[in-house]
Amino acid sequence: SYARNKIRAELIPWVREHLNPNFEAGMRGLAAQVDAELAEKRAAVLENLRAVSKDRPPALACWDAKGLGRFSDLMLADMLRMQGERLGLPALPRGRTLALVALVRKKGRWRFQWARDVEVCFSARGMGWLRRADVEKSAKAAAKPDQNRQLPWWAR
Repeated sequence: SYARNKIRAELIPWVREHLNPNFEAGMRGLAAQVDAELAEKRAAVLENLRAVSKDRPPALACWDAKGLGRFSDLMLADMLRMQGERLGLPALPRGRTLALVALVRKKGRWRFQWARDVEVCFSARGMGWLRRADVEKSAKAAAKPDQNRQLPWWAR
């Protein structure tokens, strides 16, 4: 807070007086441009989320795994962040977000702990955000000797 006040009271007036009398107007214009670009980016991320989202209970959210390769790492990271936000999950640190993007690129079958009780499960059939209790319940059911057993969609 002190540094912010010092910038307002000392630095900006100095820049205006010694370097650029239109400094504040330029910064306002730049801020407006960044806001517009962020709004456009958010709309693109939301549209991409809609394109890959599927309804596959008991998943809290599920994506079609087949089309994820078409997104850049940056877009995929933004989509993951927005999905977590929409589910009310804690934000992942940047390093864990990048690790999750790398797992999506790897494909195969994997599980990634997002939050205390929420995992992201991936298979060729989809990528789902599931409560750990649902994952464990399905794993136990699949392990029972039953001729008609069927693996849950995220484990196939």
